[in-house]
Amino acid sequence: MKVDIHAAAHHRPNDPDYYRTLVEQSGYTQANAAQLIGVDQRTMRRYLAGAPVPYTVQVTLELLAGQH
Repeated sequence: MKVDIHAAAHHRPNDPDYYRTLVEQSGYTQANAAQLIGVDQRTMRRYLAGAPVPYTVQVTLELLAGQH
């Protein structure tokens, strides 16, 4: 599934499929994406498992996904 980052105007704090797709589209590993957005790997795993994601993390992942 390709995510259109321009259509993602709303915060989606509990959508792990969306966040997994963003990480995949970024071209980075989960560990690299975590480091780039400033969270530890455990936190990233929690986000991708369904923990609420802060808006700033969502926007940063959308930007990373939009670079590739």
